[in-house]
Parts: sequence; C-alpha cells; structure tokens
Amino acid sequence: VLGDKKLQFFDGASGVIKLLGTSDLGGAYDFSESFANLEAGQEFEKEFAWTAPEGGRDTVTWTATVTAEGDTNPDNDSATAVTRVRR
Repeated sequence: VLGDKKLQFFDGASGVIKLLGTSDLGGAYDFSESFANLEAGQEFEKEFAWTAPEGGRDTVTWTATVTAEGDTNPDNDSATAVTRVRR
C-alpha cells in the first residue's frame, strides 16, 4: 500500500517492487525487493527504513513501481505519495 493504492497480483506472480524517493533538497533514495510465486489474492508486504534528512524542512516524493512477469495491465503498476519533513 502506498497512499491508498493496494497492488493485487495474479497466480504465480514474480517480479520486483521498486521505491524511489526524490527530495526537494536534492536527495535521492532507491529501494527494491523481489517477490516470487505469489498466489492469486496473496499480499506482498515490504518495509524500507529511511531517515529524514537533517537540516530542516524537506519534501520527498515517493514512487512505487511493480514489474511483474505476464503483467497484462502495466498502466496500474505505480503509485506516488509525498512525505513532508518538518523539523
């Protein structure tokens, strides 16, 4: 789930989920995790550790993208969210 978007997989799904973050202050954050042989309706959950940048206010825009073998609808494979850092 990223924001309110939940990804659903088909039977035997395998692929990669990538999470990219871009900071207004110039930082970049890149995470990825593979998944394999998910059953239809099975959920895949992964948490990535991230530390907010030092030095005040920042906004990070996150984009999660899933690449899966046999995907028949690549138009729904990504979602975005924003984190606002206020220190």
